[in-house]
Amino acid sequence: MDRFKTCIQDAKVDDLQYSSMHYTWMNQCPENLIMRKLDRVLVNEKLSLNFPFLEARFLPSSVLDHSPMVVKIVGDDQNIKKPSRFFDMWMDHDEFMSLVMKVWDLNLGGYLMYQSCCKLRKLK
Repeated sequence: MDRFKTCIQDAKVDDLQYSSMHYTWMNQCPENLIMRKLDRVLVNEKLSLNFPFLEARFLPSSVLDHSPMVVKIVGDDQNIKKPSRFFDMWMDHDEFMSLVMKVWDLNLGGYLMYQSCCKLRKLK
């Protein structure tokens, strides 16, 4: 697993948010059932930024031992609150720390919690 994690980090990809089936593989042996999360959808930063509403969905398997997977683009509705996401690969960017420091040094006024929320929103 360590080599796989290193490969993922070197490729600068991350897991796409997914829904439904947690286990994506099963051995098809009811007497000694084994289920694991083996399958994933990996995306790079460019794809995540160009398609912020991508979502992977793992469906129940029928004949195969792996769950079928569908990637869909959820509608770009302005009323949908977008969760904050952080990808470790962003820290490798040359301007990462300077951007964070620039935003965090802003003097926005108001209560500390309000300032923190505003700064986090600007970073997002």
